[in-house]
Amino acid sequence: MNSKPTAPLPTAAQPKPSPAEALVQGLQSIAIYNDKGHAWVGHGPDEIARMREGFQQALLARVAELGEQRLSPELLEAIRSGAAAQDGSGRFHQLAQRELGGAAARAALLDQDAQG
Repeated sequence: MNSKPTAPLPTAAQPKPSPAEALVQGLQSIAIYNDKGHAWVGHGPDEIARMREGFQQALLARVAELGEQRLSPELLEAIRSGAAAQDGSGRFHQLAQRELGGAAARAALLDQDAQG
């Protein structure tokens, strides 16, 4: 038996998500991590703090790409203050879905349908 590692199978290129889709998806991932994800991966306080700082920077970058005017004052303040980067309830993910509509909302609805 050959023990050499094999190359990964080629995959179809995935289209880059729009800034709105990236923000909605990012907020969903953040909520999952903050809810129980950090425990699943065994992160301690220092690792959690580093992850949340990374989330904060990513959210600010998505807002810069998208444009602040596309967001409600509530969602914009949650992102600016860091509250969205620490949210484990999914509240800001749901708010972004409602506000941004279009492809981001359709993608999220399809994901919800797939989950049951």
